[in-house]
Order: sequence, then C-alpha cells, then structure tokens
Amino acid sequence: MGNEKFMARVRELRESRKLSQEALADKVGVTKSGVAMWETRGVVPRKETLEKICDVLGTTTDYLLGIGEVNVANAKINSIQRGLSKLDEKDLERAEGILRLAFTEAFGGE
Repeated sequence: MGNEKFMARVRELRESRKLSQEALADKVGVTKSGVAMWETRGVVPRKETLEKICDVLGTTTDYLLGIGEVNVANAKINSIQRGLSKLDEKDLERAEGILRLAFTEAFGGE
C-alpha cells in the first residue's frame, strides 16, 4: 500500500472542509478517480499537484506526507511562501519592499 498517513490525512482534511471527492478534484484540477487513489491507495501525486492539494486543504506537504505530526499550516502563508520562492532575486527584493510597506502601514513601525 502507499503512504497511509497521506491517505488518511487527505480524507480527514477534505471531509473537515465538507468537500466531496469531486469538489476537491475540481479545485485541484484532477479527476475524481485521482482523489480516490489518494484516499484509498495512498498514491502520492507529483509536487505541483501536492502543492495544490495543500492550498485547497490549508495544510503543508510535511503534514500530508506524515513528516509532521501537527497540522500547523496556514494556507495563505504557505501560498505566499510558494509564490515568493518562484521569484528571481530582483523581484524578491521588490516583494520584500512591498511587504515591509504593507506591514508598516497596517501595524506601525518596523
């Protein structure tokens, strides 16, 4: 059998968000049978699909794969972090400047 923790955690998180297998499949961009394979056979998808699952379910890859035991994910932060990791150095510096300005405006100070 595949990754049993992955299998159980995908199902648990999907059900806690009141998503059907079909709804999760639509949000991730896969077929319903793909979701069923994750949940019944523990088949772990490729990295890009795994990241989409995490975005939809609001978790981390570590948690889904059984590397982390506590689901401490914040879907928005994870999504931002993945987006930032795709930027080149120049764009990353620009994004850092924007974030600094936004934090200063929203929360005051540095």
